[in-house]
Amino acid sequence: MRIFLATLTALLILSGCATQTPAPENTAAVVSVVPDSDLPEFEAPDTTPDTVEAPVPEDSAAADIFADTQEPKDKVLSPTTKLALSRLYFNQRDLTKSLLLLESINVLELNSNQQRMMGLLAVELYLGLGQHRNALTWLAGPYAYVFDKLNREQFVQLSKWRADAWELNGQFLSAARERIAIAALLEPEEYQQNHQDIWYDLQLVDIENLRILASDPNPELSGWASLAYVSATTDRDLEFQIAAIKLWQREHPQHPAALQLPGGLDMLTSLVVSRPDHVGLLLPLSGSLQQTGEAIRDGFLAALYEAKSQYLETPKVTVIDTTKVSSMEVAYEQLLAEGVKLVIGPLLKQQVKDLQAYRGLRIPVLALNTSDVDLPFDGTFYQFGLNPEDEAIETARHARRLNFDTAAVLVPDGSWGDRVFNAFKSEFVSLGGTIVTQVHYTTDANRELLEVVRTLLNLDNSIARTALIEQVIGENVEYDARRRKDLDFIFMAAVPTDARQIKPLLDFQFASDVPVLATSTIYAGKKDPAADKDLEGIHFVDMPWQIDAIALKQQLANVLGDAVTGPYSRLYALGADAFQLYPRLRQFDNNATARVHGYTGTLSMDADGKLVRELEWAIVKRGVATPLVLTDDIWLK
Repeated sequence: MRIFLATLTALLILSGCATQTPAPENTAAVVSVVPDSDLPEFEAPDTTPDTVEAPVPEDSAAADIFADTQEPKDKVLSPTTKLALSRLYFNQRDLTKSLLLLESINVLELNSNQQRMMGLLAVELYLGLGQHRNALTWLAGPYAYVFDKLNREQFVQLSKWRADAWELNGQFLSAARERIAIAALLEPEEYQQNHQDIWYDLQLVDIENLRILASDPNPELSGWASLAYVSATTDRDLEFQIAAIKLWQREHPQHPAALQLPGGLDMLTSLVVSRPDHVGLLLPLSGSLQQTGEAIRDGFLAALYEAKSQYLETPKVTVIDTTKVSSMEVAYEQLLAEGVKLVIGPLLKQQVKDLQAYRGLRIPVLALNTSDVDLPFDGTFYQFGLNPEDEAIETARHARRLNFDTAAVLVPDGSWGDRVFNAFKSEFVSLGGTIVTQVHYTTDANRELLEVVRTLLNLDNSIARTALIEQVIGENVEYDARRRKDLDFIFMAAVPTDARQIKPLLDFQFASDVPVLATSTIYAGKKDPAADKDLEGIHFVDMPWQIDAIALKQQLANVLGDAVTGPYSRLYALGADAFQLYPRLRQFDNNATARVHGYTGTLSMDADGKLVRELEWAIVKRGVATPLVLTDDIWLK
């Protein structure tokens, strides 16, 4: 997620204001686009002097106001002085103290100029602290009236902040609307970035919502939405996507996106021309990882045969069993000698690192795992894997979008649990969240899950206090155990057998009202209502292959049976996505807004050449995993 922080310079630029205006009943309306010639005459800032207090001495004031405590003294300070001190702490990058002072001010006690200054400072603070929803309280909520009268420059800056806040809050449609609304007001350089930002946001809007928006009466919004819909629903094949986009351009010849196709869509034709005609697969097809390698291979070939059945061009495929070669360099050179134009694999992390370090790379590689060695991306070595960290990061971001501030974390012992926890913690804390407790568990006889849950909820202390009272008074005491109240949700990583025990225990131990967000590992990958009824109400993140109705998955199941929905299910999706990606890798080069809707998630690429997955959400309802669609306002079930 890109994070945009407004600068202090912009804060000062926007400090000019007009006379105080009463707050309107509804201040969250989206700004409409108007031609430049039809822009309203923005009212100049009010130049009438306001009554202000003398400047506050910087060092002494800052030292005295808190006086060895984190709570500001509130005995003699006027709202104006508090505002000045808050800005002082902000300038010193002490955001916590700045915010404490700011939130102690009654905005109604300030004049219009001061209200605007307070609003601008509040937006900066909340964005800086990752509190995007609070920022929107000022930008698009009950306090938005303080920004009523702005000149053109101020208006544009506030709109950009508002769009950034929408985006950071996961309200991508609102962000796109805002960016579309101000596009005509931007200078050329800003316009180009805004153009790509619109595309970035729309690609994160649910496809069904894009379909509905394609009929919106606003021609710019409907045009953008229909392009995003067309691109998302045809990107499993280059030829189909190219034809669909050309048709869209003929229907919208003057649309900004038709004049400048975003997200690398303008290079699709060149991708067809340069598409590799011979692909090599490096996979373990014998030994302990045979089933793993075969699942990836079969997923790749299933996608290939589906394309062939539609009379689409497909590559020749050469497969090498990596368990039967001495090194990845040898396997690579063997494929090169066979005339291969792109290598897909290897799978094992050490093999990926070995091939990454090979100085003889002359054709691109799409590795099916990620290396922990950071090397500059040179357009040759791409990395694509099903990393557990992806799910942990997605969960952290989603929790913050839901305005969850505090988390309890429950993960298993071992390296996998550590990886998940560290990734979640890093992302959640960076976004302004707090982890109030974390528990690592094992299911052995030495530590039963009931004890784990009690520890997580701090029930052990409640029980211990009662036991102490009974010991002191010498009588049995009737009591109600009380769980901790300082958490907004529980983040859980667990396999199905453990999750099916943990969720009922949470409910029984007075935490049935606490939302549980989980990784995909709680779901076995196939419908089993009898077993999964104990997961009721859990929200979990997973790939489309597992949640949605996928025609290719059903075709594979018709041939391979239950194996497709078994423990290797997600590996079939990895193989199928490798086929979808093989002609498109160059589309991601130097293009942060390029996206492909894959079976493992919506795929983009970071600066290191690693494919990044944006996942979907589901809820367990009556024992069945049901897709959830996140809109800008609510979860739709």
